[in-house]
Amino acid sequence: MKPDYDAKLRELGIELYVVGEPRTGYTKAVQTGNLVYLAGHGPFDNHVQRYKGKVGIDLTPEEGKAAARFTTIGCLSTLHKHLGGSLNRIKRIVRVTSYVNAAPDCDEYFWATDGCSDLLKELFGEAGHHTRMSIGCSVIPRQVPVAIDMIVEVEPDPNEPKKTVTEMPDYDARLKELGVELYPVKTPRTGYTPAVQTGNLVYLSGHGPFRDDGPGKPRFQAYTGKVGVDMTPQEAQACSRFSCIGILSTLSDHLGGSLNRVRRIVRVTSYVNAAPDCDLYFFSSDGASDLLKEIFGEAGNHARMSIGTSVNPTQVPVALDMIVEVAPE
Repeated sequence: MKPDYDAKLRELGIELYVVGEPRTGYTKAVQTGNLVYLAGHGPFDNHVQRYKGKVGIDLTPEEGKAAARFTTIGCLSTLHKHLGGSLNRIKRIVRVTSYVNAAPDCDEYFWATDGCSDLLKELFGEAGHHTRMSIGCSVIPRQVPVAIDMIVEVEPDPNEPKKTVTEMPDYDARLKELGVELYPVKTPRTGYTPAVQTGNLVYLSGHGPFRDDGPGKPRFQAYTGKVGVDMTPQEAQACSRFSCIGILSTLSDHLGGSLNRVRRIVRVTSYVNAAPDCDLYFFSSDGASDLLKEIFGEAGNHARMSIGTSVNPTQVPVALDMIVEVAPE
């Protein structure tokens, strides 16, 4: 007998709420196959912020659990909407990443994430057991104490119409139309690679605003500095866009010199070198999100998380990594 998670919600007295739509070119949930990728969520109820502050200063890790629990209810609200108004198609919670706005000396900030993990276990039982990472961040948008994203495995929708094969859009032509030029990709100097594919998903390594102009020429870094000190979040959008062109260059190279096999952009993570008091740093990430929407249209709508870092390699303002769904060769 399949579990009735909707009934369990009522039994636990948990009320889902309205999660506001993002204001720019990304979305709260993207599904590829049987996996749903949820964008970063904070403790917002229809854009109203319920918790604020830094763990270790304004609230203890124990008090941060309440913020994590509330944020998890937001993730479940998004999932409930994505799955047509029910949680009963959930097979298991695969992965939770928790981003805790933590004081530098608060090395027990990870306790705050238990508010999420405990709720998932209460609601889903063994299916709620998940892998987890708790990251201590120097800053989070709007001084949110805890932000959370998730990967969730779901059952197929029995009512979903069978997909028909349609002609793929010409994204290479769209690049030319937009005047976007891709450039040669340089192999990393150590034991990792820019792109790895498993099945229909391509996982792209972190990319900064670098361009490789050919053999014997030094790598060109287009932008440097800290957002909130050397540039505003709006000015840093140009860096985010440049980094995005780099990651698309790698993707094109991986796919044999074309982007026309791209089915959709699944997930973008943006790492912003942000000043501790610059809690609007996430606007920087819009440069990438807007470019992806310009090129790929609806297929460019992606789940997104913008992380405020204390430092990035070579003082890069914005670095990106990405997961992309592609069609078979």
